[in-house]
Amino acid sequence: MRIEVSNPSLLEDLRGYLQRNGCPSELNGAGTCEVCVLWPSEELRSDAGDRLKIFRHLREWCADHPGVHANILT
Repeated sequence: MRIEVSNPSLLEDLRGYLQRNGCPSELNGAGTCEVCVLWPSEELRSDAGDRLKIFRHLREWCADHPGVHANILT
């Protein structure tokens, strides 16, 4: 899933936060990254579950960074 950050200088901070929460990422361009979701092997994975997990992490991270927006692009 691709994520865009309104302030590209905070992208590495977001990537670190996501990594600590089981969502590693790779840089995808200026202000964007591609995020994966890691699930325990005994849990069923779904695209909707991935999207919800990333959305929750983005909401928490943005709350700690007032004025910054992070969007799920794909």
